[in-house]
Amino acid sequence: MRRLRHLGMSCSSGRLADMKSRQYNITFNESDSWLIALFFKRITFDGVRECAVDKDETYDMIRIIESAMQQLKGQGIAPR
Repeated sequence: MRRLRHLGMSCSSGRLADMKSRQYNITFNESDSWLIALFFKRITFDGVRECAVDKDETYDMIRIIESAMQQLKGQGIAPR
């Protein structure tokens, strides 16, 4: 997880260690919200897998994508 070291994060066996749960608020305009929702909808397992270091990280990323999609859907941003 070299790309996270500069953020002060560490990993153990390809997974982030000691990460506390936090809530983040990110503001997008409506157009950008739709674009990110479309990206989340269209990204495939293989596409995520190419970005991840291993299968565990892939599943973690997909879990977060699905969570973000639900948050967007709850705000009326749900491309079909």
